[in-house]
Amino acid sequence: MSHGFDFANAKSVNGDLKKMELAISEICEKFQSGKNILASNIFDDGMYPVFGGNGLRGYTNTFNQDGEYAIIGRQGVYCGNVKYHKGKAYLTEHAIIALPKSTHNALYLAYKLKFANLAQYQGQSAQPGLSVSTLSKFKLDMPDYSSQKKIADVLSCIDDKIALNNKTNTELENMAKTIYDYWFTQFDYPDKNGHPYKTSGGQMVYNETLKREIPAGWEGFKLEKCLSRIATGLNPRDNFVLGKGNMKYLTVKNLNTDGTIDFSNCDLIDEEALKLVHARSDIKIGDILFASIAPLGRCYLIQDTPKRWDINESVFSIRPNTDLISSIYLYMFFMDESFVKLAQLNSTGSIFKGIRINYLYSIPILVPEKQIMEKFSETITPIMNMKYRVEKENKELIELRDYLLPLLMNGQIEVK
Repeated sequence: MSHGFDFANAKSVNGDLKKMELAISEICEKFQSGKNILASNIFDDGMYPVFGGNGLRGYTNTFNQDGEYAIIGRQGVYCGNVKYHKGKAYLTEHAIIALPKSTHNALYLAYKLKFANLAQYQGQSAQPGLSVSTLSKFKLDMPDYSSQKKIADVLSCIDDKIALNNKTNTELENMAKTIYDYWFTQFDYPDKNGHPYKTSGGQMVYNETLKREIPAGWEGFKLEKCLSRIATGLNPRDNFVLGKGNMKYLTVKNLNTDGTIDFSNCDLIDEEALKLVHARSDIKIGDILFASIAPLGRCYLIQDTPKRWDINESVFSIRPNTDLISSIYLYMFFMDESFVKLAQLNSTGSIFKGIRINYLYSIPILVPEKQIMEKFSETITPIMNMKYRVEKENKELIELRDYLLPLLMNGQIEVK
């Protein structure tokens, strides 16, 4: 598989590239926190993106930064995360603007800061965060501008392809959701003559469990009846140590809203820990991973045997009762907007709001006739298969990028 990187123009070198060790304050002409913005001034759409401590918060109609720069999350769950941005944006007080001098490349600086793992420098106060004054003194080895640009070009080539794949997967997910809505919300699935069922006058009957009319012959059950198993992963506390080994340990933060997994930001565990986790989770093909903590609506359908990864205790592994429903149907049910809204309204918890297993069991679910279920699965399967192939390519690209990043940053590979 080609990733757009010409390995013929890269070579291993024994010595580092010629570098200068500089403090971030020497590299940047501007290194400071952004400004506060009222939540009422942040919208789903707007002229300029708003970046906070955890990344993109939304959009607004004013900006406080322009140009090419790195953005560091100063506080929040993803404290220490680094993004590159080009153009106008609004940065909140929980984000740091790292605008380099003209002698340094902004994209290279962003990759360099990612490589530095800044989260390890957060303070230990009641509200941990990164200090601007402390970080400004942090020193980085910086090669000449030409080398910076070449290295940034290699890494961004990979990241651009990852972003394109993410866009493709979002479109595929939206396509699947549209079909699900057409069939199971509007009830205009193809009838025996290929016509839309409800629009063509298909018989509808009231169902007491669902409190609405559904096609004749369909049923409504509590979700518990349609599941064969719910499990979770294992908390590391008293069981194993995070950060040892190279097995991926997924948490809710790794589940995306488009039904994919972000393997680029996983905690790591060793093989012994993986065995302990798997003994509890028992994840396998056909299971649905479900983020139990808000924001809800993040699920993943396992389509291949999990290798070298497993889940933590905040992720449910849900297995359907295949006598009643298919894995694909259950996955689409969990991703449907009406389910997400219902789950959000019934989330509990003082610190992290989430959904409990007992409540999940009690949720009513529509169960279509078997032949309709099978036809739906046949219709959606090609979309899910394509989505999985794209996601698999992304996983390989992420592994390639993460393999190259330290080699390029340390000067072990020189790009001609």
